[in-house]
Amino acid sequence: MKKLLIGIIALLVAAMVATAAVGAYLALVVYPALPAVGDLAAYVAPEPLRIYSADGSLLGEYGIERRISLKLGDMPDVLKLALLAAEDGRFYEHDGVDVPGMLRAAVANFAAGGKRQGASTITMQLARNFYLSNEKTYTRKLVEVLLALKIEAALPKDEILQLYMNQIYLGRRAYGFGAAAQAYFGTDVRHLTLGQAALLAGLPKAPSSFNPIANPERAAVRRRYVLGRMLDLHFITPEEFDAALAEPPYQPPAPGVDNSPAGMVAETVRRLLYDEYGDRIYESGMRVWTTVDMKDQQAAYAAVLKGVQAYTHRHPYAGPEGSAPPQALRAALAKDDGPATAYLASLPRAPGQMAALVLRYADKSAALLAADGRRLDVSGKGLAFVRTRVARGPALKPGDLVRLRQDAPDAEIVQFPQVQAALVAVSPADGAIRALVSGNGTGADQLNRVTQSWRQPGSAFKPFVYAAALAKGMGPATLADDTPLEIASPSARGAVWRPKESGALLGRITLREAVVHSKNLVALRVLQDIGPAYAKRYAVDAFGFDADRIPANLPMALGAGEVTPLQLAAGYAILANGGYKVDPYLIQRITDASGKERFRATPRVASRDATQVISTADSYLVADMLRSAAQRGTGSATNALKRRDIAGKTGTTNAYRDGWFAGFQPDLATVAWMGFDAPRSMGPREYGSRNALPIWVDFMRAALATVKESPVAAPAGITLIDGEPYDDAHLPGSGFIDHIGDALPPGAVKAGSVDSIDDLLRMTDQP
Repeated sequence: MKKLLIGIIALLVAAMVATAAVGAYLALVVYPALPAVGDLAAYVAPEPLRIYSADGSLLGEYGIERRISLKLGDMPDVLKLALLAAEDGRFYEHDGVDVPGMLRAAVANFAAGGKRQGASTITMQLARNFYLSNEKTYTRKLVEVLLALKIEAALPKDEILQLYMNQIYLGRRAYGFGAAAQAYFGTDVRHLTLGQAALLAGLPKAPSSFNPIANPERAAVRRRYVLGRMLDLHFITPEEFDAALAEPPYQPPAPGVDNSPAGMVAETVRRLLYDEYGDRIYESGMRVWTTVDMKDQQAAYAAVLKGVQAYTHRHPYAGPEGSAPPQALRAALAKDDGPATAYLASLPRAPGQMAALVLRYADKSAALLAADGRRLDVSGKGLAFVRTRVARGPALKPGDLVRLRQDAPDAEIVQFPQVQAALVAVSPADGAIRALVSGNGTGADQLNRVTQSWRQPGSAFKPFVYAAALAKGMGPATLADDTPLEIASPSARGAVWRPKESGALLGRITLREAVVHSKNLVALRVLQDIGPAYAKRYAVDAFGFDADRIPANLPMALGAGEVTPLQLAAGYAILANGGYKVDPYLIQRITDASGKERFRATPRVASRDATQVISTADSYLVADMLRSAAQRGTGSATNALKRRDIAGKTGTTNAYRDGWFAGFQPDLATVAWMGFDAPRSMGPREYGSRNALPIWVDFMRAALATVKESPVAAPAGITLIDGEPYDDAHLPGSGFIDHIGDALPPGAVKAGSVDSIDDLLRMTDQP
């Protein structure tokens, strides 16, 4: 007995010595070697690049991690209480380690024969997330405990909770509850309901297992547990508990797609910043405010979509866009819709359309499987568009991919859009880009047609030729012949170009009437008179067009060069603002993650510090002619706006490859374009007045809804004679050119024939 007692005492002493040794080791060796935690207070989490409109609407977010860092005070109490209930009910009572909680968990796990409960506090989880791995060893757990104690000694409780709530991973690439509220509910964290808060608070334990999108049933069970804990801890009342459980079932937010109204604006800004800063932007936390007005941007997007849809519907059905994989069709025919619907969901999306698979087709009906899983029978009106197909053979067959119009009361097959469009609106005052849209709404590519597509402008370029002529002494009252014209090719062995005119020849007319009716023959005669080389220099120097893309030849008068929609808009802005060169810009200001401003645009402003590139008188005279064109010429559809301050010009290129309308009001210069990326004909009679002008009108109607009509008054230096304005520098009898004649009279050359601009350009050596 004595020996046993001595042995027990020896064991106790040894245990005490060992414990003391471990304690000393931890205190003297491990604890001092732990990472410094003081820098946690100054920690700045990597945040994505965020891009906003001028009025603060989020346009785009780019980053590896979704994150919205918030102050604890910005987190709603309901969320904080839900989190404490789920993860650490005694957070404000312990010193980083909840000893009673650890003992309870140990007992429960022992009784269950395995790990069923955890005992990690919020502080311990924070230590693990910042400094440790997720390996499950006693050593790592011990270090985690010591780090938690160290963090608690260094930081106040609220700072610890704030760090945790901003740092914890919650699934869907969301780090922190600010990002999670957006990712799961599409809302600001401050607007979370009790049920939503409880669902999010249940995620830290296992974000993948309790993800309401992937596992809605398990998420609901976890939400009930969190609400029950809140009730047990008296954080909520029984009535609040019942109300939270009665909230509607979880509905995920609409999926983020690349065809949002401002998608191209955000992508353009991202590219600009990436070129400057590289990959750093994705974790920089930079905030970029653009010049885009969200109301105008949405109006532009809607106008472009409407124009694309109108074009698509007025042309015959082009046929299905492809075929589904054979195995998907076989499964669908066997009533196993899963593979087919999954494939349909993966296809590019078009606004207002849904992909569908043809299961059966006859002359009067078709059986379809839609991407949302519905089986539909289409007949009558629903097949009317399909029957416009001109090609021989059946319009559809099993396996074909088609599109359904979503807003139709009955199933209706429509065409996936192929034609493209672009719109850009610029402030003539300082060049701020107010709206920018590229594409057809399908988001199928990232080509910015506003800045990257070089296209022939057609007659939309004529105002710049006329501006050059006015600088030489011509004016709206100058007379020119709208009669047949023959132009010898300088390098084609005597071939003759006979330019065509779309309308009736009017004989001798004023330049104003030539602009109103978009007379090609007059524009050519004007360019002959002033010289193509001079006109090119003027267009390049004054309006900023690319010298390498503007030919110094006669077809320039008809828009044979190449411009981007943005260049054209910048040129028209000069005509709108009195002749001042303003540079289009998209980025208004940039701040870093701390909110410190790193960049602010300082644009030059018309009539203040911008360079005047053409005279005020000439800009007024060209604008005045363009107002006539808008009111009673090819742009007369603008009269639907019921304003007298609208000026503009249509443009149509050879074979109807491009359709344009460029125009302005003193507050806004806007260009609309339509065409195919690989230039080809859009079809007979697809003039700019038919395809681009309606887009322009729809946009301007919305953009100018609250803008008062500007009085159209002649500036100083303009004199009216018989109702026609003249530049005081070029008055009749004093420098004014009252008429121009033929440089090459009809019949002077008889050999050969060239019908089109394209033919002439192929026959001549172009710079």
